[in-house]
Amino acid sequence: YNKLSKDRQLEVYNYIKNLPLCIPNVKVGDRTFYLVHSCPHSDIKQTMADVEYSDIEINSYVWDRVTPWDKIEIDNQIVVAGHTFVQEHLGYDVETIEPVYDHKITSGKRKQSISDAHYIDIDGGLATPLENARLIALCLDDLSYKLY
Repeated sequence: YNKLSKDRQLEVYNYIKNLPLCIPNVKVGDRTFYLVHSCPHSDIKQTMADVEYSDIEINSYVWDRVTPWDKIEIDNQIVVAGHTFVQEHLGYDVETIEPVYDHKITSGKRKQSISDAHYIDIDGGLATPLENARLIALCLDDLSYKLY
């Protein structure tokens, strides 16, 4: 970014400023999803431009973390998020990387299906130096996933 011309920097800045903070109400089949980088909010600001840069909201949309143990209720939508890598929930030395969802973690005796989840974490840790870091791609049609 710093090596770009001032005009190109402004183009990049304006592009990012107008990106959505979240994408709510994504209907796929009989499910509705709320796609967000980090933390879902019921008071939806549509883009970075809708939030003052100094406003604490921008930090919550970008940096806050939720866990599978948190009670997440966003208008009957399944929250699909990243930002907190799944290794933090599964263990850093786990060999099998997979999405983490609320019922899998919280149900002691019975593992419920990912299709019953209210929250799905798909951050495979690519921004970390972890040896088991992977990209997790989730198919919203059937909630299957692929690792890269």
